[in-house]
Amino acid sequence: MEAVTLSVLVAATLTLFVFVKNEVTGDIVYFNVLGKSIVSINSYKVANDLLDKKGAIYSDRPRLPMIKELRIFYSQANCAAEFQAHVVATSYRPVMLREVKVLLQNLLTTPNSFVVHLKSMAGAIIMMVTYGHQIAPENDEFVKLAEDVHENASEAHGSSLVDMLPILKYVPAWLPGASFKRKAIFARQLSIKMRNAPFEMVQGHLAAGTARPLMTSSLLEDRFNTDGLDAEDIIKNCGGVVYSAGADTTVTALTNFFLAMMTYPHVQGRAQKELDLVIGRDRIPQFEDRFELPYLSALIMETLRWKAVSPLGIPHCTTENDEYRNTFIPKATVVIANIS
Repeated sequence: MEAVTLSVLVAATLTLFVFVKNEVTGDIVYFNVLGKSIVSINSYKVANDLLDKKGAIYSDRPRLPMIKELRIFYSQANCAAEFQAHVVATSYRPVMLREVKVLLQNLLTTPNSFVVHLKSMAGAIIMMVTYGHQIAPENDEFVKLAEDVHENASEAHGSSLVDMLPILKYVPAWLPGASFKRKAIFARQLSIKMRNAPFEMVQGHLAAGTARPLMTSSLLEDRFNTDGLDAEDIIKNCGGVVYSAGADTTVTALTNFFLAMMTYPHVQGRAQKELDLVIGRDRIPQFEDRFELPYLSALIMETLRWKAVSPLGIPHCTTENDEYRNTFIPKATVVIANIS
């Protein structure tokens, strides 16, 4: 019953969005679904007026029990400053260069499996930087575990019936129609395993004196301010978040780059000419060459702009009552940017 109801609800919402986008002249529409106030923003002007100029009111997120309460096990975690993204990108360049060389060799050998090779490279870099783990050439247990977590958490945020009726989170998993609860329990167990398994591996290496001085091992050995929270939980969360978030977005960005080069071969040709002129054919580019490759650098940035690697349509939520164009928008209204 739950699946049927959810399908009808989602279909009705999508139908309304299509109708709003194509038929209604207004660029902001309010409607109510199961007692929940929802605003659909249908123009860049309204998006700028509300999400930007009134960002202090519209920057909250809906409750989303399926994602935040039933599936995800991680608490909020801030990694130490030396492991922030911009620092890692500089400090671990030798790891990246080594795995890029492996990627190039794999692409020469089996070019049709380029997506598999991209996943392997991204996983190898992140697992090494985070846990000091050199992944297996095929079927690495930790890479497979992270992919399973991603596959079981890929549904759109807010698309589950429990997000509309949060009280359903208390329904027993065995109850007919509570398939969302069973899926959430399975995804949560995978998330906990991905959080704990590589962490325990690092602890074993530390005990044996064979741990590499990388993110998780360094955090375990160093003393840092935890603000009263459990240090091991923070370290587990940092490692889990780095891998689950970083690997997928990296692969998506690189896959988009391959698509762009196949779609616009003249752009690829111009980038290749710049590489041949600056680098030549006797070595691969190094990080230090970036400033001598302005066209290629711009091409990479344009690829990231062309197809965003992370969802940009995650719903917002109002933190207080508001009024816009003489229309009252109540507190806790879900705000969806229905623009493209």
